[in-house]
Amino acid sequence: RDHVPVEHKGLVEMGGEPLLGRTCRVLGTLGLREAVVVTGHRSSAVQAVLNGMGDLGIALRFVENPQWQLANVFRCWPRPRCSRVNSSY
Repeated sequence: RDHVPVEHKGLVEMGGEPLLGRTCRVLGTLGLREAVVVTGHRSSAVQAVLNGMGDLGIALRFVENPQWQLANVFRCWPRPRCSRVNSSY
């Protein structure tokens, strides 16, 4: 996408490291043992950067979304059919 000056928005650097890597590292320090990274756009670049960051303190598993061109993940998420929204949520 033209408005992002890097290969992928998740690879934008903050504090000298990509946002996705930083997020995974922080999750590891909080005790998470595994993160599933759902990729699509520039999947190989995202995987290469995260795998090249060394020990993030968390195991990474990659799943590629073949419908990544949709506006967001919620468009491909199954939704229950209902006639009204429950406002208590």
